[in-house]
Amino acid sequence: MEYPKITIITVCFNAVSCIEQTIKSVINQTYPNIEYIIIDGNSIDGTIDIIEQYKDNITHWVSEPDKGIFDAMNKGIVLSHGDWVLFLNSGDYLYSDYVISQCFLEKDYSGFSVLYGDVYKDYVSEDRYYKEKPFYSSHKKIKGMGICHQAIFVQGNTIRGLKFDLSYKCCSDYNMMVQIYKEGGRFLSLNMPISVYSTIGFSVQQWKLCFYEEAKICGMHSSLLYKIILCKRIAFMMMRK
Repeated sequence: MEYPKITIITVCFNAVSCIEQTIKSVINQTYPNIEYIIIDGNSIDGTIDIIEQYKDNITHWVSEPDKGIFDAMNKGIVLSHGDWVLFLNSGDYLYSDYVISQCFLEKDYSGFSVLYGDVYKDYVSEDRYYKEKPFYSSHKKIKGMGICHQAIFVQGNTIRGLKFDLSYKCCSDYNMMVQIYKEGGRFLSLNMPISVYSTIGFSVQQWKLCFYEEAKICGMHSSLLYKIILCKRIAFMMMRK
């Protein structure tokens, strides 16, 4: 039986404290046909030493300067050959050793462009589990992607034909999903947790830029609504300090 090839791409930079957990979660998968690619941004903190320890289990890895996270992710796309592509960056890890098998063994996703699932946040709280709420089902004027790239499998030829728009610093993944959807791509919920994601990532830290880009993708970045919501969020953040 021929199993679809699943490409998992990890982008990292100076991630010595967390890269090993990410790598182990991929190489310990029970699924028999995984292509694993690591794109490192020329780390100098010992990240490369850890990657070297697992190089026999990594299909391809490179360490060189890049123009940011989405430029690095595009490098991974160019190197990919998978039928489906998932991004699992440093600090993120797969939910279990058999999650890829659960998603793809004896499954037929012909005709779909995007498969998506749920995620856990990397801290313990009542809201730790994030249930997917895809943007295309939201009635808000300004909406986020509603699904996390750590739980999104994009059909290989689809993502290799698009790549990420580097003009977006936080939300290029969202922009890509909207582009696929507008072009008639079919999305399917897997209705299961795929990964645990790090809450100290770039887009979390840069929340104002992230919100601006979300509004831009929705065509609302010049609207009064955007300015009102932004002011309310800033006020809320100041009250919490």
